[in-house]
Amino acid sequence: MQLSGSHTLNATREQVWAALQDPAVLARCVPGVKDLSPDGPDRFRGSVDFQVGPVKGTYQGFLTMRNATPPESMTLDLEAKAPVGIIRATGVMQLQQQGNATVLTWTGSPQLSGMLATLGARLLPSVAQQMAGKFFSKLEVEAQRKPGGVTV
Repeated sequence: MQLSGSHTLNATREQVWAALQDPAVLARCVPGVKDLSPDGPDRFRGSVDFQVGPVKGTYQGFLTMRNATPPESMTLDLEAKAPVGIIRATGVMQLQQQGNATVLTWTGSPQLSGMLATLGARLLPSVAQQMAGKFFSKLEVEAQRKPGGVTV
């Protein structure tokens, strides 16, 4: 399964890149995140509440950033497990400056197993698009913040 999307954020590419590198910002932006902390260079450990259709669980796992070309692109690898299933995904984010805004284009390839795959796989594309919309709305606000927490 391949998922993709594009979002225009009213912030510079450097602001968006900086926000994507901050685990505290990511924890505030990703829907359902309970905790997120560094676990080595370009690697984070965390947990997230995630629901697809009737299947709901708290997933524990790792997010790894690789192939980073600041502030243009990065690849993200996710592996998270819960009693109801496993999520493995690889995604690519590309940031392109357009005037004072940034167009962030993303693609992702999730692989589900367990009850999550059996009962929730056909609903995943719409859930992923909803979550992406929430994530990018919050990311835009975070990217516009100046040091000290003031929104520009």
